[in-house]
Amino acid sequence: IAQSPERKDVNSNKFIKYLLELPDGITLIGQNAFWGCSALKRLVIPEGVTKIDKNAFNGCKDLISITIPESVNEIGIDIFVKCTFSILNVYTKNQTVIDYITANYGDKINVITEF
Repeated sequence: IAQSPERKDVNSNKFIKYLLELPDGITLIGQNAFWGCSALKRLVIPEGVTKIDKNAFNGCKDLISITIPESVNEIGIDIFVKCTFSILNVYTKNQTVIDYITANYGDKINVITEF
């Protein structure tokens, strides 16, 4: 994972802050991958990721923007569990992601397909 300068402890996600752009070569966002990243605001997932596992963004309460590539073809349950955002902007052209968000989160998430 690309890390911000604020990242102090590999085992403590609370130090990942603000913008995180994951490097190429990643194919999976694992279960609870960003658990407790309460200060994370923006996340860019690279093309090539095919799966976002359940609870991936557990507790990312300040998340306001996430970019999900067209390569994602599988999404686990409750990827935004314990997220208390009022509105989240999801940038994606991926119909699987759009369908998942529409069915599970309704008007709490804005899907933006033109970017």
